[in-house]
Amino acid sequence: MITRPDPDLATELAAPFAILHILGDEESIHHRLIKRQLENRDASEADMGVHEMLKATTKPLTKEKAVYRCNSK
Repeated sequence: MITRPDPDLATELAAPFAILHILGDEESIHHRLIKRQLENRDASEADMGVHEMLKATTKPLTKEKAVYRCNSK
């Protein structure tokens, strides 16, 4: 089982690899996460705490890796 999302590994294995980076404003993200929790139909356990942790620890994509970027604004 491969557990590291790594473009170099994908190249080594001749496998396709893509990063889709979607950005959204905090108000929209907060609204969607609250709505998901209230509906209680989502298998994901991600909540605002997970969002805040990821936001604090995620490194920006390099120019080479940020080929496809979508901003929901």
